[in-house]
Order: sequence, then structure tokens, then C-alpha cells
Amino acid sequence: NNPVIYVVNRDGEQVDVIDQPGEDRNGMRDLAYDGELLWSSSGDLTYGFNLEGEVVDEFEAPGRTNSTIAYDPDLEMFWISGTVSDIIGVDREGNIQAEHNRNGLRIYGLAYWPEDPDGYNLYIYNMLDEDDVRKPALHKLNTETGEIVFVTLLETERGGNALGSFITN
Repeated sequence: NNPVIYVVNRDGEQVDVIDQPGEDRNGMRDLAYDGELLWSSSGDLTYGFNLEGEVVDEFEAPGRTNSTIAYDPDLEMFWISGTVSDIIGVDREGNIQAEHNRNGLRIYGLAYWPEDPDGYNLYIYNMLDEDDVRKPALHKLNTETGEIVFVTLLETERGGNALGSFITN
């Protein structure tokens, strides 16, 4: 009845269930990890919680319907947005540090990759309307200039759409 986070092992077996913090009936859609805490936005709050699900920190998020988040270790801040809101950079207290136009993208997940070879280190999982059909796509944003470039469509034979993203080496 309440939103949860499923914890699975490398074999995909469920090993735990953690209640999601917050009162938002839609729950969290995207998670970020800063090396210590998991972070996510739900409604108008952003929560930092440990791996046992205990809320350690929280702050008011920059928008009303935040659903995506990525941690930027280079600037030590979070990039947060909603599906149809601009991408806002905030510090650990929720103070706005930067803002980038979403350029009309419907954003469903953010991921940060500090080693991007092109310098476009914030990846944007989104949906494109192409020939009256929604298709999952990936764009990336240069957090210094705000420029967004198209990377690829993420269509598969199986179909389906993700509601979050993460990049790791």
C-alpha cells in the first residue's frame, strides 16, 4: 500500500524491502548515492537516508513535483528536476546553486558521470515524441554551459520504459 524500495542481490533475488520516506502517494522514482547516503526527492522534499532506510537528512526541494535526482561529486551538489521542470542544482541544504533549461524534454531520470569524454556529464533519461509515438531517449547536458545534446534512442525489442537511471564505471 505504501511505496517501498526493493533491495536485491547481484542475482536479482530480493533480500530486503525498505519503506520509502515521505507522504507522497507516488513515491520516489529516482535515487542518487553520494558515497554515504541514498538520496531521492518525493513531492516537495528531498531525503537522505542510510542503507537501512533511516532518514538522516532532508531539505525542501526546489520544485513542487520533483522526481529525478543525480549527485554531482565534482560540485558536491544534487541535480533535481520534475518531468516537466527545469534542472536545478542544489547544495545539501537545498540552496539553489545553478539552473538549466530542460529544452522541452520530458525528464524521467538523471545520472551523473564525471568521466564523460565530451564534458557533458549530466545524463538525461527522457521520452521523445517521434511520429506520434513516445520513445525512450538519452540526452546529456554540459553543467558548465547548459548545452544539451542528443545521445541515442533507447528502444529495445522488449519495449518498456524506465523511470530512473544511474551510471557507474
